[in-house]
Amino acid sequence: MRRRLALGLLLVVQLAGCGSGGGGRNDDPALAVPRAASAQERAVGGWADAAQSYWARFRDCGSGASPGRGYFTSCTKQGRRTLRQAERHALRGLGGPAAPCKRLRSLITRTGASLEHAVKAFDASNDAGITRRPYRGAPPQSLYLNGERSLAEDVPLARRLSRDAPAAC
Repeated sequence: MRRRLALGLLLVVQLAGCGSGGGGRNDDPALAVPRAASAQERAVGGWADAAQSYWARFRDCGSGASPGRGYFTSCTKQGRRTLRQAERHALRGLGGPAAPCKRLRSLITRTGASLEHAVKAFDASNDAGITRRPYRGAPPQSLYLNGERSLAEDVPLARRLSRDAPAAC
């Protein structure tokens, strides 16, 4: 009886395809050949890298010994130029009316605006302190946190959307 049960079980396993996902297909993601990134993906990836680099430079600016007026803007000048160039390049390929294209454009412009508002707020706060005037703008720390959140949430989302968005964006 055990022998028949074992043979029956072996037959079922063989017919099921030995656990390879059935049908002889190989569904193991570790063995999958990576697909080539589209031009759109590369442009969005370049923008995402530029945004991270710009923000890292802004964080490093805080260690300045004696910042003067407009210090944070001048400290991040090269990074901002690189970010804007990457932003223009990414947006150039996203002119289509499809919803993923619009969503990507929105994420890119919103992230750039969040980062820029934080830098300008820190500049305005710093300048007010140097000139001994009260600062009357939005709290720089909350704008900084908005920038952090945008980098943590919007940038990875933009990268994922760029992979899934139609090539005709």
